[in-house]
Amino acid sequence: MTMKRYIMILVLLLGWNTMQASGLLEVKGRSGLWSVPDSGLRVQTTIREQVAVTTVLQRFRVMNDGRMRYGFPLSDKATVTSIRWRTGGTWYAGTMHTSDTVAPNGGGGAPSWIFDGFGTSPFIFPFRDSAHAGDTIDVELTYVELLSLTDGRITYALPVIQESGLVDEWTLDIRSERRIADAMEHADIGNGSDDVFTDRTVRIVRHDVPREKGRISCEFRLESDGLRMNVLSTKPADEDGYAIMLAEPASRIEDGDILSKRFTFVLDVSGSMSGAKIGQAREAAIYCLQHLNVRDKVNVITFSSAVRPWKTEHVDATPQAVEQAIAYVQKAEADGGTNIMGALVAALQQYRNADDVNVIVFLTDGQATVDQQAIVNANRFQTRIFVFGVGDNVDEPLLTDLATRNNGGIEIIRTVGNTLDRIAALYNHIRNPIVKNPILSFTPDVVYDVHPLVVPDVYEGEQIVLAGRYSQPGENTVTVRGTDTRGPVEHTFAARLTDDSTMNLFVPKLWARFRITDLLVLMEKEVKDSDRWKEWRDEIIRLGLRHAIVTPFTTYEDNGQPDDGNDGGGDDGGQVLSVEEQGSDIITTSFVCRPNPVSTEATLSLVLPEGFERHVTIELMDLAGRTVRTLYEGSPMESEFVLQWQAVHTDGLPLSPGVYFLRVRVGSIVHHFHVHVVR
Repeated sequence: MTMKRYIMILVLLLGWNTMQASGLLEVKGRSGLWSVPDSGLRVQTTIREQVAVTTVLQRFRVMNDGRMRYGFPLSDKATVTSIRWRTGGTWYAGTMHTSDTVAPNGGGGAPSWIFDGFGTSPFIFPFRDSAHAGDTIDVELTYVELLSLTDGRITYALPVIQESGLVDEWTLDIRSERRIADAMEHADIGNGSDDVFTDRTVRIVRHDVPREKGRISCEFRLESDGLRMNVLSTKPADEDGYAIMLAEPASRIEDGDILSKRFTFVLDVSGSMSGAKIGQAREAAIYCLQHLNVRDKVNVITFSSAVRPWKTEHVDATPQAVEQAIAYVQKAEADGGTNIMGALVAALQQYRNADDVNVIVFLTDGQATVDQQAIVNANRFQTRIFVFGVGDNVDEPLLTDLATRNNGGIEIIRTVGNTLDRIAALYNHIRNPIVKNPILSFTPDVVYDVHPLVVPDVYEGEQIVLAGRYSQPGENTVTVRGTDTRGPVEHTFAARLTDDSTMNLFVPKLWARFRITDLLVLMEKEVKDSDRWKEWRDEIIRLGLRHAIVTPFTTYEDNGQPDDGNDGGGDDGGQVLSVEEQGSDIITTSFVCRPNPVSTEATLSLVLPEGFERHVTIELMDLAGRTVRTLYEGSPMESEFVLQWQAVHTDGLPLSPGVYFLRVRVGSIVHHFHVHVVR
């Protein structure tokens, strides 16, 4: 049976959301603090399967003297890969730095009011030199993120804060090994004459895109014919491989396949929840109650100084019971102290077995102390605790630790805007479980350092996202065992782990980000400065420096030196000296790309040892490891080899702005260097 396919792209102007914003420049002078919005914005978005690499280039014109910081509202799922800036005609780049003390926002310091609304994980970068009135500074930020797949849809969002003006240029390039389907282009954006739409490729370029009160996003589907695993892997030379594995349950789930749940909604009505917070909490609880399944059971507990259950035990979620529960929630008023421990223990004590999927939805600002281990001890029947943290002063570390220790999740709602959308996103994720208590295994057993530490339940329309290292490339079988409505169940997925060092060069950084997240969770369970705590910290520092990732102990810093093309992350461009052994000889090779960034053309210089003949291949590649153009292949007659190249495709069309890789193969040795193309 042939499935009808639609190749379209959806570009939406969504409602205002203060949690989404483009970068801003902060200038702090003697007489005050100023916010500098950009006067120009260019964006390149490259999406390969579900991995998006975004390069944002902003121009700022400074009107006051003072110290500068750049801030960007980075998603907690995104990882910065480079920060570069140009001032006075010279490009500079951030380099990695480490510290034994925890660095807020990766070393950029605490956010000022300038960065209000930048979310829970903003990227803040302090510049070494002061700015002067009249200066122009161009800032280029590149970050990578694994996009979520929900109900078969993949969504990408570009943050934009300014309520007027234009995005000067947006280049969107989507490619997949699977067919791209079920999207459409927004009529207000219009079509471009050079747009490309095929089964597996979408490429559009837009100029002067409106960014009033919204954010630009794209949404699409990757066609699936049922149970499958998509694997993105790479195998660097002389080390173990890295893999991201994305397992998709069958897309069509019958009602009888959904596990029944016992929900307890625990609502904080203490005095600290007064004002907008209690309204947000009520809204969240009511939405969840209105979307219970018919086979679910439910109870509600409100608490301040005292703990007040609606019912003494869970009741069937009949329409009448749901209506009564909603009325109980609507009466809640904020007053009194905060007895979080009493409320959570009371909720956990209502669970008698693990036959159903046991869930607590906890709505609070977290303004109290919690004995985390006591909660874990009281959780005897595998109850998942999902947290809605509300308010601008929510205790995020405490609530994140609570959710993580109890196999749940967390959503922080700091501002009133778009509250319902945020609530719906988390609740709809946990509404329909189809496999509980999953356990992973690999055959052959060559995969290690796997994220997540505990595999969450499998929900309708959601992926299982795994990341790990592997010691042996080749075919592998991933087995997921758990329990569904019929009892024990087993799903197997075929996964091919590549031996190619040129594919999916972004995967090591994504794996390292996942690994660091897991290590931070492990650190929370240890006494600070204990041997184990220091062991985890040192490993985080090693990974942060190796893969150029901002962590509580590593950050980008401005060392005041011009950019040499080296971002400190391992896949570097610019001038690189490589040393290799052959027998008893030490062979030294150097490679230079100038200028870098490249606008129209550049000079590549390769120096080989005298009298040492080798075959040389130089290829330009995109971030997915695909060859864009072969620049040279042959055997240089001279030891000093110079090549002029134009920043164009083989058909003569200019390359899109963004980050590319030069793959230089000298004999059997392969090196990768990144090069920035700007316009």
